Amino acid sequence: MPDFAWSGDLRDKLTIDGVEHEVRISVGDLLEVSLSLDMVDGMTLTSIREGILVASPCTSCAIDISSGREFLIIFLREDGRIEAEMAIFDPIYLDQNTVEVTASSILTKSSATINSLLFVEPSMGLGSHWVLSISLNDHSVELPNLWSNFDSLNLELSTSGLTPGNRELRLAESRASVLSALRQGNEQAIIGLAERSWLEFKSQLSVETDSDRVELAQDIARFANSESGGILAFGYRTKRQNGIDRVEKRSPFAALKGIEPRLQSIIDYRVYPPIRGLEIIQTQAGGGRVFLTILVPSQVEADKPFLVHGAIIAGKTEGVFFSITRRRGEGSVPITAREVHALLAAGYSVSRERNEKETP
Repeated sequence: MPDFAWSGDLRDKLTIDGVEHEVRISVGDLLEVSLSLDMVDGMTLTSIREGILVASPCTSCAIDISSGREFLIIFLREDGRIEAEMAIFDPIYLDQNTVEVTASSILTKSSATINSLLFVEPSMGLGSHWVLSISLNDHSVELPNLWSNFDSLNLELSTSGLTPGNRELRLAESRASVLSALRQGNEQAIIGLAERSWLEFKSQLSVETDSDRVELAQDIARFANSESGGILAFGYRTKRQNGIDRVEKRSPFAALKGIEPRLQSIIDYRVYPPIRGLEIIQTQAGGGRVFLTILVPSQVEADKPFLVHGAIIAGKTEGVFFSITRRRGEGSVPITAREVHALLAAGYSVSRERNEKETP
């Protein structure tokens, strides 16, 4: 944790780890502080609030963290709320829904939610960009991790630094493009798509047996336990080509009444803890047939691993067991007994330390 100190006749000078920083008090007694990205290592939202606002001349603060043209402004509100504003320059997508869904699925990892999304036309030397206003709901999040999520947003949504050829590739194969194509049933964009660590296709959907339900829960939990979540799409047949499974043709199935709440109920029952921001999307294919897509956002690390109630052992469903699975590349890899023991031991250690602190 860096050392913060206020000085000056008006307490208008902020020193962090021996380095004095320029501060500005704007109209409305809002304290404005600029920090470089390399200065916030190890800082959490809570620690920066306590370090900057305690004994400061103001009760609210705006912290500007920047790296080149990219910036992240964090607002420490007087009532305890922490919000942020960030911009996506040179955006690939001008469709607000695509940007909002993609950003939400990434920001879920930091327990952040979008308050507003605004597209800004080019002006004053700045190109077009999206401005996101978000609420930071978990104040234990470290600022470098928050910036990492911001980087992930740029990788998905911005064309900055890309050649025209790479821009077209990004546009065709990014997660946002794939999700948009699945939502719209865009056959031209989907046929030929390759499965990858965050994308899996299945030809049919069945939840009639315990085995079906456990398998579905395991598929969802694999994405939840991965680094970046994923998309599970039903109604598409794949064919293996040069070691890669690619969508060969559409295979819509008969619409099932009330399937969205039923799937949500199965996932809620089978997967623990609850998956944040999970979305189930049904797309009409005509003739009473549909496609179905399940979006699993990237999850908070503290929630992992996600457990599945039930396991499939030697082809049989065992309801008294639980299973833990995760993805690696295009396949799934079970977490080993050694890793489970380490997680349980770490949790026991934290719990014991907390109890010792609370015991008078």
